[in-house]
Amino acid sequence: MRNMIFAFFAGNSDEALSTHSGKPGAEDYSLRENMEKAVRILKKRAEEKHAKMVLWAPHAYQYGFFRDKTAKPWKIGNVGDWYERDGWRYQLTLSEQEMVERNMEWYRHLCEEPENKGILLAPVVRAYHEVVKCGIGDPYLAEEKTGDFGHQNNLGNYISACVCFEIVFGEMPKADFVPVSHTWGMGGGTLTPHQAAMIRKKVHEVMEEERTR
Repeated sequence: MRNMIFAFFAGNSDEALSTHSGKPGAEDYSLRENMEKAVRILKKRAEEKHAKMVLWAPHAYQYGFFRDKTAKPWKIGNVGDWYERDGWRYQLTLSEQEMVERNMEWYRHLCEEPENKGILLAPVVRAYHEVVKCGIGDPYLAEEKTGDFGHQNNLGNYISACVCFEIVFGEMPKADFVPVSHTWGMGGGTLTPHQAAMIRKKVHEVMEEERTR
């Protein structure tokens, strides 16, 4: 791996989930055909540079997915619920769990297409989900940190970094080095060594599971 070049390409969290109708549970996806074309183009460009392409499956929104993407859910709700803020109404069309499952299903498909042979998958969306389930911490920027529950904080950045590190080096980062990201922090302070150790363990488990699928 010493002389190998890796080219990481990340989609948007909602790119594979947007539909023409925008109805809860809809599957009339509007952007997937373009995504397939884009992946083939990017793979060709990466190969021309003698690089290994990595397709980054992005994290899901903390509380799910709105039909109208001008805002992200700011509280837990059920699919079909309406949210009101500043005179606007938004409908929850997918739960966070569904976002994870549908994104992973689609990104695996993209990597497994015959013409895309050799593309590696960075399962960031699954890594986020598994870390959140373990109660290690909240990887999303909350409103009090000028966030929107859809973008990541330092903890979220570390999850993504661990996924990428293992893809490139075949192992997790060393325990004695926890970088501070140049983003807004988290409630309670920066990433702790304990959180970092738990994240490395969980991310490694996710990567092993994806490799043996």
